[in-house]
Amino acid sequence: MGTSAYFLDQANNHTKLTKLIEDIKNICIEKEYYMSPVSYDPQSEHEGKHASLEVALVKRSDEEETPPNDVLIDLYEEPHKYQYHCFSWYDEQITLFNVAVIDEVYNNEQIILGLSSEILKHYPDLKLWIEEDWFYTLGDIEKISRGPYDNEWCYKNPIDL
Repeated sequence: MGTSAYFLDQANNHTKLTKLIEDIKNICIEKEYYMSPVSYDPQSEHEGKHASLEVALVKRSDEEETPPNDVLIDLYEEPHKYQYHCFSWYDEQITLFNVAVIDEVYNNEQIILGLSSEILKHYPDLKLWIEEDWFYTLGDIEKISRGPYDNEWCYKNPIDL
């Protein structure tokens, strides 16, 4: 398993899962991305709510086929065990919560940039963390999106872009 992308909010901001699902659904419609039906169980065994969905650049022509640039997104609503982070390189006094996790960044950089741009427009206080010692903000993602496309964007510190 490779690197994941995390959309983080300050803990206790309580981003609503149902709104996040609806916003991602609308983003997919607008960008003409394929979105799978949502796997959602608001009464799961976990303390909080969780949903999973799949997003791809193109719709599957066959249910057995894996579309190119296909990402799995797990969405969480607080409280949810194991979804909290504190970073020594950021501020150890601030606890952040995983609102969304996209598995497997590698080979999915383009769709992650497209989704990140739209998600951060809807939720400008979120931070995008891709397992390095920095975050991407809405301003960073907008700057990256305006320039010539660089497939390595998510492996570079936004200060250097």
